[in-house]
Amino acid sequence: MSPPFWDSPPLALNLSEAAQGLPTHPSWDISKSDLIKKLQAQEPNKVPVQKVVYKELVSSRFNTPLTHIFEKRLTALFQPYVIDFDSTIHFQQSFKVLKKCGCAVAVKVIKGWCNGWASSHRYQEAIKLPCLFGCKNEKDSLSHYLICPHLLAIQKFLVEDVSEWPLTRWGLVSPTEQGMYQIACTFAGYHAVRRHFKANSQVFRPLQENITGAQIRVAWTVFAETFHVEASQFSMPCRKFSVPSFLVYLNGTPDCLSGCIADQVMATPST
Repeated sequence: MSPPFWDSPPLALNLSEAAQGLPTHPSWDISKSDLIKKLQAQEPNKVPVQKVVYKELVSSRFNTPLTHIFEKRLTALFQPYVIDFDSTIHFQQSFKVLKKCGCAVAVKVIKGWCNGWASSHRYQEAIKLPCLFGCKNEKDSLSHYLICPHLLAIQKFLVEDVSEWPLTRWGLVSPTEQGMYQIACTFAGYHAVRRHFKANSQVFRPLQENITGAQIRVAWTVFAETFHVEASQFSMPCRKFSVPSFLVYLNGTPDCLSGCIADQVMATPST
């Protein structure tokens, strides 16, 4: 029924396989499920077959709790620091707060927990960029931005009550609606910078370790402007940005770009 020169098996075989519960596809196998018997015992016209089967297949294939996925991704993102998921992070508290913030905000926050930023390192682009906010010898990757001191400095300039503790700042510890809105604004700001550089054919050299001073000023400005627009949608107070005022702020804020990160992450370096 399926000659070797065909690109794929005939539809009849696919339907036969499905009727048996996909036994030759272990990761999707529901042949031992009672679903097929139940469907066969009912009138097809009265049962939403596609919906019922889809739900059964998804629960069979993706039976890992969502929190386990978050733990796995966050563990990789925060290496070499170890996160205590048993006593420090309670996802249910964060979910409860996210439900109050709306779907759009929740998606942006969850993308931060799952390494969902469109960074050049995650996308494995031909030219992998350095930190777009000016950190020396750091990569354009979410694992860096979670503890990036320059990004933290801009956030604190725009919204003063941003926490210096990464797990709090990213909505994993002591979550608040205000904190979730800040994460959503940060997500929008970063991706606005990426779009701006691409739209303006910004030139980056292969293996370029750091961005130039002019590129840093552009990145800061684009990020802050986008952050401000997003914040206004949430009626969140946000300071107006300019590069001179930000530099003055940095000069008057010791340690804003230094020791408040690595030794305060929340954890213990892994061995």
